[in-house]
Amino acid sequence: MSTGSTEDGLSEIYGRATKSANARHVWIDGSCTDNGKPRARAGAGVYWGHSSQRNCAERVPGPQRNNRAEHVAFVVMLLQTPPDVPIRVYTDSENVIHTYCHWIAQCKALDWRCANGDVIAYAVDLLRKRDAAVELCWVKGHSGEVGNEAADLLAKEGATK
Repeated sequence: MSTGSTEDGLSEIYGRATKSANARHVWIDGSCTDNGKPRARAGAGVYWGHSSQRNCAERVPGPQRNNRAEHVAFVVMLLQTPPDVPIRVYTDSENVIHTYCHWIAQCKALDWRCANGDVIAYAVDLLRKRDAAVELCWVKGHSGEVGNEAADLLAKEGATK
């Protein structure tokens, strides 16, 4: 990582985004029933807006954990979005925000041998292929914010698949 600014360090990992105007708004969430128990079931939800055909509920592959579900939701959203379309991503997951904005250099230095490293490495690969910016915005969960509540319902639905 460079000794320059945080932005410079992140650019070394992700590359530089060249397009940032007219961002699309999307909400992501993960859910896990019985988190940490053998019968846990995790789901990922992506909400683009009322009646959007891109709204989706997916079962999480691999270990069934809540933070993994949050990261899978991020990956699903990236896969749905053309690389030249800027996105503003709303999430209630501090883990997702801290991972991609603060801890990512450490994850890379560990060669992705960290919790959910496989999903995080895949997300980084997708981010590197983008021309357009991805902005992560934290929202308080379960506070009545419409997009977050909708993503939460989709994540819970995904856990039932």
